[in-house]
Amino acid sequence: VYLSDLSVEEGGATMFRDLKTPEGERLAVSPKKGSALLFFPAAGGIPDTPFDIRTLHCGEVVSQEAEQDKWIAQLWLCAKDYVPTAPTRKNLHSDAFDEIAKYCEKMSA
Repeated sequence: VYLSDLSVEEGGATMFRDLKTPEGERLAVSPKKGSALLFFPAAGGIPDTPFDIRTLHCGEVVSQEAEQDKWIAQLWLCAKDYVPTAPTRKNLHSDAFDEIAKYCEKMSA
């Protein structure tokens, strides 16, 4: 659920790497306060893949000229017991900042 409004020019869109618009552009959803983005990243029928790779996404950088920050609330629903698929040791967000920034920059190009 988006808790703030940002225009396309202000950035902050949720961008999907493998999902495209009918025009063939990468799907990017701009934050609109009170709206929700619902997708199902669970297994997509690809052998030995624990999630649907089409739902890989990142948050676009918010412009320094934006009047506000991007705020969201997340809710995860699981059909069965959750089993983490990511390594739990040394799996810190702080260790991934550079890689995430590189990925998002590449995706917005």
